[in-house]
Amino acid sequence: QNIRSHFQHVFVIVCAQNPCTESVRYSMAVTRSKDVPPFGPAIPSPATFDKSDVFRDFLLAKVINAENAAHKSDKFHAMATRTRHEYLKDLAENSVTSTPIDSTGKFNLISLASKKREKTRARAGAEQQSTGALVWRVLAQDYSQGAE
Repeated sequence: QNIRSHFQHVFVIVCAQNPCTESVRYSMAVTRSKDVPPFGPAIPSPATFDKSDVFRDFLLAKVINAENAAHKSDKFHAMATRTRHEYLKDLAENSVTSTPIDSTGKFNLISLASKKREKTRARAGAEQQSTGALVWRVLAQDYSQGAE
């Protein structure tokens, strides 16, 4: 059977054999888009695992490496670049202010709160005029719902 997606580049399929029993085992298969480079760890033959910490660690390593490999694909890179560009453009056009910041180093929170802040509209394409930017990867996980 075929699985198609414009956004998912790697699929990891895990099937339980004899589920809800003491002898449960798991079979595993991985498929990836053509432009996603190969990644490890290699799946042994046969690809059947007992329920254990070894399988959990193997599966975790496989999906982390899958995500890292997907980020290296040309299609994913282009989509991520386009998204970052749009976020930067939105910030440059909608979050620019002309309110001066007191550079004396004496930040009084009370006086800052009482000053009226001006907001000006930046010109379209402002992000293209910036001389540089700092970019870093951030992985944020939300544990507020109790999920681990």
